[in-house]
Amino acid sequence: MQNLKDIRTIELSLSTSESADYTDGCMIVNFQARKGSMIKEGRFTCFIYSDDYSPMCNSDITYKFNRENNINVSIVMLSFRIWLPGKYILLIRDRTNGSLARIDFEVDKSLDIKQQPLTMCPVCSIEDILTSCVENTESSWDVLSTTPGTSELRKYALECRQLKIYNDFRTGLSGRELKSNRNLLLYTTNKDWNAEIQLSHMIVVHMLQHNKMNQGQIGHQRRLLQRDSSNLLRDLLFFSPLSCQIGH
Repeated sequence: MQNLKDIRTIELSLSTSESADYTDGCMIVNFQARKGSMIKEGRFTCFIYSDDYSPMCNSDITYKFNRENNINVSIVMLSFRIWLPGKYILLIRDRTNGSLARIDFEVDKSLDIKQQPLTMCPVCSIEDILTSCVENTESSWDVLSTTPGTSELRKYALECRQLKIYNDFRTGLSGRELKSNRNLLLYTTNKDWNAEIQLSHMIVVHMLQHNKMNQGQIGHQRRLLQRDSSNLLRDLLFFSPLSCQIGH
């Protein structure tokens, strides 16, 4: 598990009655540590989203920590909404080192869970931005994340915030800002723009992995992620192709 070397397994379970066709029951994240390790309360923060980044539960808001023994613990979260069959995302932030893990899982018609292997999310990924400077921080996200019909807008807003953070970081290194194409409609896919973001992301990750950034530069990027982020909608309007029409 890379940065979670002391963790043997992470498994999800949904609290529901046997006869239920649907439920708003608790989601339980079960951690098993390796022999000789112990998981302290408060080490992990958990977030669960639907596959279009609509919040389902959040351990910063609803949280109960259970310890079965030295190596088995669980985090119990109350759900904001009813669980329906579909795909979901579990994000786990390790507060000891700031790393972020992702587990994709699916709830079937019987409300059973089938989860995929754990993967680690890189710094400045969409998941990292979402859990570090948007969720529980950005007031406009509370509206954007729950309003019906805004799934594509949510993704686009997160991409705009990602591009804004990249450009702040590049400016700090005397680099040239990335530009988005303002001639496209909001509901289209700008593959060239996405490719630029992915390329910049690969460069930043490569520099991190090969120690080509000093500690001050790494700290600068972390501060960008953790800064006051009350301007999500401003970023969205700035990078949106619709923004050029707002002044007319």
